[in-house]
Amino acid sequence: MAISTLGKVDKYDVSFELGRIEEFWNRANERLWTLAPSAKTYIFGHLGDGNIHLNVVSTLPSSAVDEAIIGLTLEMGGSISAEHGIGTLKGKYLSRAKNDAQLQAMRAIKATFDPNRVLNPGVIF
Repeated sequence: MAISTLGKVDKYDVSFELGRIEEFWNRANERLWTLAPSAKTYIFGHLGDGNIHLNVVSTLPSSAVDEAIIGLTLEMGGSISAEHGIGTLKGKYLSRAKNDAQLQAMRAIKATFDPNRVLNPGVIF
């Protein structure tokens, strides 16, 4: 059965040190169940490299699930994006995940490889 048939799904692509994956999943469930006892989490993907695909099925607003999952990821020293990139949904959390120097470096790299701003214009910077 596809997860999307179970209800509204919020999807995350986060990463951690390998030894922290179980702790993250346990803490994510505790945090979500405090907000919505019926919330369900599904974790899959390539756990061997620290990347985690986490899907959350709940009736919570996506903003509440984002804060729970992304907030916990940052608290635990993880990355809010593994291999799928920041995109449009995580952009608002980038300033919480990276300091000013890191953001400046990211902008410089973007400007170097896309001086005409034709690759995903306006998506992050």
